[in-house]
Amino acid sequence: MRLLTLLLVALCLGCSGKGERPAMVEVPSGPCIIGADRDQDGDSTPDEWPLRTVEVGRFEIDRLETTLGQYLECVAVGACPATPEELHNVPSNSCNWSRADKLEHPVNCVTWKQADAYCRWKNKRLPSEIEWEKAARGTDGRRYPWGEQWIPGRANVGDGRFTQPVGGYPKGASPYGMLDALGNVMEWTADSYEEGLNPGISQRAARGKNRVVRGGGFGSGDWGRRLSYRDWYAPDHRDPRIGFRCARGPALPTDVKKATPCRFAGFSQKLRVPAGEFTVGCDPQQRDDCQPGNPSRKVRLHSFEIDAREVGVYDYLQCVQAGKCTLPDPGKYCNFGKADRLDHPVNCIDQQQARDYCAFRNGRLPTALEWEKAARGIDGRRFPWGESQPTCNLTCSGINGSGCGKDRTFVAGSLLAGASPYGALDMAGNVWEWTVDRDPARDGAMIVKGGAWDERAGLPAYRFRSHPAAARVDNVGLRCVYASPN
Repeated sequence: MRLLTLLLVALCLGCSGKGERPAMVEVPSGPCIIGADRDQDGDSTPDEWPLRTVEVGRFEIDRLETTLGQYLECVAVGACPATPEELHNVPSNSCNWSRADKLEHPVNCVTWKQADAYCRWKNKRLPSEIEWEKAARGTDGRRYPWGEQWIPGRANVGDGRFTQPVGGYPKGASPYGMLDALGNVMEWTADSYEEGLNPGISQRAARGKNRVVRGGGFGSGDWGRRLSYRDWYAPDHRDPRIGFRCARGPALPTDVKKATPCRFAGFSQKLRVPAGEFTVGCDPQQRDDCQPGNPSRKVRLHSFEIDAREVGVYDYLQCVQAGKCTLPDPGKYCNFGKADRLDHPVNCIDQQQARDYCAFRNGRLPTALEWEKAARGIDGRRFPWGESQPTCNLTCSGINGSGCGKDRTFVAGSLLAGASPYGALDMAGNVWEWTVDRDPARDGAMIVKGGAWDERAGLPAYRFRSHPAAARVDNVGLRCVYASPN
């Protein structure tokens, strides 16, 4: 009976205009800075790293969080499910349901599916977390919606135990005019955690399709005040600290050939590998997994630069669209052509396609020696991260099944703990990588280095395999090297 009364009140508010949906703010297409710098943002966490620039297509987003009154209108017409009765009018858990005095507060204690249903009813959608972050931070990567310095009184966050009416902190507006980006309630986004910025970082998130929430809530401490902060919950989770707002614009990409970049970083950062001597190969008297053709020895190389991560599908797409690269092969385990793999390494390409891509980037494929130095550094370590045995926090490989049990690659550059001494990522696992060198033991075969998502044997950095140059294999990709600036 109490809920019915509130539904009638909500409908009346809608008829009177008081409960009209909030205006949307436009976020133009263009680049923006997202994430956090592990050195400059000392309180940031690995799944926020690194600080980088991404390109985001134009979209609109609600200026205000969705209110209880607005959501009840959706319930009244049968388009949205109600929250269970046991959560109604329970002040101790701060849920706003059945509170006639909270109709202008954000709706909370709603699941991801309820949020999604409401946005669909409004002919909108939940924002991706990259869209949310750009709307909150603008283009300059600021820490808070208003700038770099914390200013008390600009957000309902920290000591508060309850929500406040939406839009009650106008001085806390983002560069585009979005209010309550920080504080009041955290907000559901469209993305599942493993499909977000840096998938594979957290074992907690790998347990299921947890959905990302962004923006600190009324109870968040200092940890939740950064706009780069990410959290995640199961899609059926209800929490008084979580609500939502909707977005409108081009849907997330469903066709890789027409994709508008949404959450995909620009071309990989280049890492400098200095000139000097290093230990290459393997001594069978010291290790039991050495390989003929790569004995232990000292080698001196000139300095060079190398991609920090493997070349991703979206990277390679730029080359295809420029007319400089041809399409990879299709297939069950081939990443090109799958909309959810745009930030995974490109695979199913032959060596000439890899060469063409590196030429497009004004680079080239590495020699086997260059690759090995970038992976091992100068101390002769077994793996890029050192001597410890591989785990799924370090490498995407055949541990607990192909792709660490996921039966596919991971997002390129997502396993930060597995970095080499120079910072190169995925140099053990994900995909083997083409080099320019021939395998002297196999006529016409070219050396690939690094191991892959579907096996474990190739992970030590001194091991290699070889394939015919024309082979297009679902566990082989690439990264490029470049002349080192003087």
